[in-house]
Amino acid sequence: LEYAEDRKLNKVFKRICDSFKDYYNQPEDMTDEVG
Repeated sequence: LEYAEDRKLNKVFKRICDSFKDYYNQPEDMTDEVG
């Protein structure tokens, strides 16, 4: 049970990391609008 929960958490954590990566790797013209 704990192992399954850990795998689920890792999946969510990886998804969050990927979304952060996408956020920081946006094209320059999009980041200009934000900053």
